[in-house]
Amino acid sequence: MTLTDEDRRRYVVASRRSWARLETRRRELDEATGGHVPAPAPPPSPSETDELAALHAHLLKAQRDLIRATARAGAMPSDNALRKIADIAAAIGAIETMIENQARG
Repeated sequence: MTLTDEDRRRYVVASRRSWARLETRRRELDEATGGHVPAPAPPPSPSETDELAALHAHLLKAQRDLIRATARAGAMPSDNALRKIADIAAAIGAIETMIENQARG
């Protein structure tokens, strides 16, 4: 894909505006905090990570059990069963994201 001169100009203008907004926000934060940068949040405790890992394992087991039960039924799963499976999958994804974020610090 080749950028036209107009595309390049728009990109430069948008970049400058973004930079200006960031600088304005930085100045506002400096004024509001007196230039003091708050300390970063402490790392999560090992017990919190362990609790998340245990919940992750528990939800995976529950989801597998539910899928197996619907498979044994031999018919199309009910909307409620499908909803439960999807809800558990969403929770598992959220927990995995939390664990990854904690590992990154």
